[in-house]
Amino acid sequence: SYQYINLPVAFSGPAHFQGFGIDIVIRVDHHTVAALVVVELCVIGALGWHRYMGRVEPGAARFHALVSLFLFAATGALVSFDLAELLTFWALAGVATYLLLAHRWGNDGASRNTRIALALPFLTDLFLLCGVAVVYSRYGVQNLTTLVPILSTTPGATVTALAIAAVLLFVGVGGRLALWPVHAWVTRTATDSPAAASAMTQAVWSVVAIVVLYRLMPIAGASNLPALRALPYACAASAVIAPLLALVSSEPRRAITLLGIAATAVGAAVVVHAFEKVGFHFTFAIAGLACVLAAAPARVACCMAASAIAAATGTPATAAVGDGWQWPAGTAEAIR
Repeated sequence: SYQYINLPVAFSGPAHFQGFGIDIVIRVDHHTVAALVVVELCVIGALGWHRYMGRVEPGAARFHALVSLFLFAATGALVSFDLAELLTFWALAGVATYLLLAHRWGNDGASRNTRIALALPFLTDLFLLCGVAVVYSRYGVQNLTTLVPILSTTPGATVTALAIAAVLLFVGVGGRLALWPVHAWVTRTATDSPAAASAMTQAVWSVVAIVVLYRLMPIAGASNLPALRALPYACAASAVIAPLLALVSSEPRRAITLLGIAATAVGAAVVVHAFEKVGFHFTFAIAGLACVLAAAPARVACCMAASAIAAATGTPATAAVGDGWQWPAGTAEAIR
């Protein structure tokens, strides 16, 4: 770790609150290495598909620059163990995500539909910021390595404050996991954004968010049990509702996106539930991580396949024909 900022703000009171510091804490453990490998595979696979199938997309140089920025921010979020450092990379990845999904800014319809990729995640990111603020207001520590051991021993830190922080942090992370009902930023952009950008952001954010959730769950584990039990129910609701929405969806790319959300919700539920049982939480938590990490490359592959099928069987102009996905593009245009 490296101390980046240390500003004195008081000369009396608890030592933790006499100064405001931000540490550059980089830590790479086993599950971080696995997450980094999955992220690299997803990005490389999406770029390889985009090089051939997305070669007609405008602004190739801008697109690849945004992908590099997004990959840098995602990697930084995965290796960050300081909450302020984590928020910085998290926000940077959020900006890169919006710019990637809004890459077709010259198209009025696509630019309007991708605005939700800015508004909705920004709202949930504010919950994450508020959760970090609540934790810092009680402990004066942002380094997760030193924060976790003092969660239950710091004077003035109440269980209620921990429960509030746990809920805020979960909502913030759940927004990037695209759990129901904050999933619209991935489903509404699945058809209006470049296919590689949509698949890449879905998969990478699921990996980054589940790893961050795993690291923040000790805060929820130190809170009261009713608050902790409410979190798996939220994940379970998303795991049930997302497939039901996929069944009634007539758009294959959105249906695949919803199925990916369901798989991610199952993994998140396992991770959260793991911290309810002392002595077995590490085994269950790693199982939840493995579920999401395994689903991420599959999400990219399925999104790429659905986009290729959509490009081969129909065009946006044939949608007015009726059952346009079932007709070859030339036949549907002739009928029209």
